[in-house]
Amino acid sequence: MNAKPNSNSFSKTSSKSWWVWAIAALFPMYQFMLQGSPSVMLPELIHDLGITLVEASFITTFFYYSYIIMQIPSGILVDLFGPRILLSVGSFLAGLACIIFSSCKLLWIAEFSRLIMGFVCSVGIVSVFLLITQWFEAKRFALLVGLTETLCMAGAALSTVLLSVSVTWWGWRRAIFLCGLLGIFISLLIVLIVHNKPGDSSWILKTHDRFSIKSEIKKLRVVTGRFQVWVSGVYMGLAFSIIPAFFSLWGIPFFMHKYHLSSTQAATINAFGLVGVGIGGPFLGWLSDRIKRRKIIMNISSFVTVVCFWIILKINTPIVLTVSLTFILGFACSSYVVAFALIKEILPQNVKGRAMGFANMLCLAIGAPVLQPIIAMLIKHSKNSQSVFRFALNPITIALALSFILTFFIKETYCKDSSVIESR
Repeated sequence: MNAKPNSNSFSKTSSKSWWVWAIAALFPMYQFMLQGSPSVMLPELIHDLGITLVEASFITTFFYYSYIIMQIPSGILVDLFGPRILLSVGSFLAGLACIIFSSCKLLWIAEFSRLIMGFVCSVGIVSVFLLITQWFEAKRFALLVGLTETLCMAGAALSTVLLSVSVTWWGWRRAIFLCGLLGIFISLLIVLIVHNKPGDSSWILKTHDRFSIKSEIKKLRVVTGRFQVWVSGVYMGLAFSIIPAFFSLWGIPFFMHKYHLSSTQAATINAFGLVGVGIGGPFLGWLSDRIKRRKIIMNISSFVTVVCFWIILKINTPIVLTVSLTFILGFACSSYVVAFALIKEILPQNVKGRAMGFANMLCLAIGAPVLQPIIAMLIKHSKNSQSVFRFALNPITIALALSFILTFFIKETYCKDSSVIESR
């Protein structure tokens, strides 16, 4: 498939390009809102469903299980069928899964509905990244990936602040039901506005690729057979891990415990971290494009992330300073978006969708599936209630430190794409 439209069609559709991207990006924004939503209703879920803290943490984690497993298949589906049909159907089914979750009475139904949410949301971010390659020039890719992450963080911030207020006013069931209606509305917008590429109004993306087991294995080997893809992908997973493990789940209980705050007050502090991620993503993407360097951005940002989180976790700083550090923490950890651009540059055009799916899988493979349950178990078995979070959140510090170490093994691409290698 072509990486971008020709110059004439691009100039004619430049304004529409931004509309297509903005509407399509609503779905991953919605996805982030859903994946972090249980963090603001943990006490209500535990009470209403009669479950333990560990079981409640698994309600969040079930979203990630199906989401991560589906990343490589999602990349294949997006390459074969295009983003339009996958985004519209995915957002509609995610909304229905929310409605099921809002009416559940049993733990297994809650887990199953979250599993479905992760399954259908798995096509979101990969589809948007592929749309960027179709509607925009290559030099804007890192910036637009960062802007997409900004919208995603806005969704996560909404889930921590607005959902917290909604749960207080209406209860968690009605709040999640309204989230379900929002997903169906986003699906309608995608149907009306998003096209696979300029001049193509079809539901299925026209491509020369044909599916076969042999060709898919060959393309998968192209993606997974490069050491730099693995190093960059694991770096992404470690750097990103603080978002699902801290900002999306344990950040609010941590700030409540440390400063004796209400859930809404703690959610406000926590939201500053998500705002930092939202601002840092596009800025660091733009900066790396501007200086033609990826590695140095990732190296410095990872170091800042480790220092900020260690101070927040271990030192009793004033709330004003904690808010500032939380913002800087989110800003610095957003350097994972630069790694998306780096992986895109490493691999040939005909495996871009699969590459983005594989990269996104590694990005999410550590924070929620691994760190969330570990932290829950450490909290449960901690004997010192005064320092419970300082002890239980140490795995995040270790993950961030490892991300910094990995930056020394990443090779610089100087923002240059590899040549197109056609599959035979």
